[in-house]
Amino acid sequence: MRLWITRPIKLIVEAVKDLIESAPPELVGDIYKNGIYLCGGGSLLRGIDQLLQKEIGVGVRVVEEPLTCVARGTGIITEDIDGYSHLLNHFSRLKPENV
Repeated sequence: MRLWITRPIKLIVEAVKDLIESAPPELVGDIYKNGIYLCGGGSLLRGIDQLLQKEIGVGVRVVEEPLTCVARGTGIITEDIDGYSHLLNHFSRLKPENV
């Protein structure tokens, strides 16, 4: 791994560990059962999936077409917003912490 990216990668690993530690037990169970799926440009860093898998101890996979998957998923939802409203309504009930 290149020296200049070592610190940011360590911060990412620690952030994922902290997130898992603070997650509700049922979500942690899902993570350990189904693993972690990476998307976005950062997921294309060579070896980040293996590093996370080694450090966290769960399966880690990079999704198909990681650069466009979020935009495509958003498009799918907007084409059938009524069909996905049960998921979207859940997010409107979440309150950001420390706002």
